[in-house]
Amino acid sequence: MVLLFFIHLGQVSLANSLAFVVGLAHIFSRRGQYPYSRGYLFLRVMLVFWLIPEALIGTKFLRYSLSLIPLIYMTAAVGIAVTWDVVTDRLSTIFRRRRLGSVVGALVVCTIFVIAPVALTVDCLLRSHPSLYVNVLGRRRIGYFFPHDEFYDLGARESIQFMAKHASYGGTIASEIPGVAQYYLERFNRSDINSEIISQPSFSLSNERPDFVLLQRGRVYLENLDNSALIERTFPIAHASLYEGATTARVYATGTNERQVTSED
Repeated sequence: MVLLFFIHLGQVSLANSLAFVVGLAHIFSRRGQYPYSRGYLFLRVMLVFWLIPEALIGTKFLRYSLSLIPLIYMTAAVGIAVTWDVVTDRLSTIFRRRRLGSVVGALVVCTIFVIAPVALTVDCLLRSHPSLYVNVLGRRRIGYFFPHDEFYDLGARESIQFMAKHASYGGTIASEIPGVAQYYLERFNRSDINSEIISQPSFSLSNERPDFVLLQRGRVYLENLDNSALIERTFPIAHASLYEGATTARVYATGTNERQVTSED
């Protein structure tokens, strides 16, 4: 349970994660002086009754942890305040001046817990997709823990464009996103292509197979595990969409007249 929760923290900036750990230790080891004791009690109760169910039940979808995020940041705020007090005390001892130690301590804490996370956020927004961020606690394993929320339909447009370009007239493609596929097929002037759903009970690869099948790491369900495994074992990859070094979507050539076309985005 604790391991799963700290995997969730792998999606939060390292500075805020460390502040949360400090705050967590503080609120559970001290009652706090009134009226702060009421806030400590609130955080203890809410973290226990939200953290345990979240760690046990909501581990597949990262978005389930959104309701827990405010409590994480409130606890991190406590950790930042505790860190500020410790740093100020140490610096005041070194400088022998309380006011100077307090100012320098504030600058240090602000740099670590405010300026650095803001700079990281701006960098993610400008350079990449924010949902792909993983800190060192997550070992920077993009799309490994929560592909459904990190990837979702990332790379789907490029994959559908590839299938629209290479599928035969009146052919068929299969995916888990028929609505998205239909939208892009119309945009790419391939309304003649039919679309199937892999997880449908009627879907089969034994008779008339679709020209291409789109498999997405953000669209893995119990209903499509068997078909996905069969497709990965049997058919060649014709196209792959890569982001930040991680594969988000793969197109397999499954038609009887397979075209050996390989491409990466």
